Amino acid sequence: MVDRTDALGDSSLPVSPITLDSARIVGDAYETIDIDGQEVRVYVLPVSSGGRQLGYIVVGRPLQMSESTFAWLRNLLVGFGVLMLFVAGGVGYLLARTSLSPIDRVTQTARVIGLSQRLDRRLPAYPYPDEFGRLITTFNEMLERIDSAFQAQRRFVSDASHELRTPITTILGNVQALRRGGLDVAEQAEAIADIESEAERMSRLVQGMLALARADSGQRLERKLVSVDLLVQEVVRQAQRLADDVTVRLGSIEQCEALADADHLRQLLLILIDNGVKYNHRGGEVVVSVRRRGTQLQIEVADTGQGIPSVDLPHIFERFYRSRSSRGEAGTGLGLAIARWIAESHGGEISVRSQPGVGSTFTFSMNSAQGDAAAAHQPAQVER
Repeated sequence: MVDRTDALGDSSLPVSPITLDSARIVGDAYETIDIDGQEVRVYVLPVSSGGRQLGYIVVGRPLQMSESTFAWLRNLLVGFGVLMLFVAGGVGYLLARTSLSPIDRVTQTARVIGLSQRLDRRLPAYPYPDEFGRLITTFNEMLERIDSAFQAQRRFVSDASHELRTPITTILGNVQALRRGGLDVAEQAEAIADIESEAERMSRLVQGMLALARADSGQRLERKLVSVDLLVQEVVRQAQRLADDVTVRLGSIEQCEALADADHLRQLLLILIDNGVKYNHRGGEVVVSVRRRGTQLQIEVADTGQGIPSVDLPHIFERFYRSRSSRGEAGTGLGLAIARWIAESHGGEISVRSQPGVGSTFTFSMNSAQGDAAAAHQPAQVER
């Protein structure tokens, strides 16, 4: 040993031969040694001159200060990490609570609506057009549809019970009169005729209600290629045999084909022709025409009857609706509602023009076979 610092005191820096050989070969080396229970990091640097190995410079540094610094830094990082974990958890909880609170309001409102059956209530509008805003809009639209369906069902039941009450009362009254006796032959025949008339009316009413119930259940019509002009001619021939004092005739007839349900299309025509005959005057007429309008066809049923007041026109296709002028005639108030359903089931529409004292014209429009056949790209068998 050539020299040493005073910082070592009585201690030395014992370096293993392996470290010395490594320093000599590599150029320097490190080793951690234990001096009196204290770890010291030793650096060994060989000293040479003219290719001759003269010795080594050995420098040592206690690791206690570094380890204390590392321990303090480790504890600081662990503590800071735990603190950040709690902060992040708290912030996440607040954010989740804030973002989910509108959903909780939706849940509470839906529960209140369900318990109170107040389908007219709606969720308050959300000011932002995000996912939650779309959810509230969709929920309110669903409530609107449910409320409309519920109101329609209530009106249907109320109207049906009202319409059934009159014929049932008439039948019961006549049956009781017949049971009591005391009626002559003419009165008995009149009572039986009333019973038969009201029973037929109830039968028509029930058939109409069943047709509309099937419509409400989403019944889809089986549509095939139909020669509409031939179908119209056939229906007019049938109607001519049923109309006694009113002339039913064909107007302008153009050859037309359409994808349609022949039976339901026939029912629609009979409803319109029957109305034209029923609300007509003696010697009046009903004219049925078929025309092509581009890719559409139009069926017109025009009559010379009493016409429809303008106040009634917006309501005549509603179920059980009957104008004041038509209440003296036999009917259920369901025919035009069924006609509208048939028209809409064919992808078409039905409209009316009327002038009181002059007559009415009902127009049914739908796609002809040209557009539908082009979309289907396949031929179909014509139903005549």
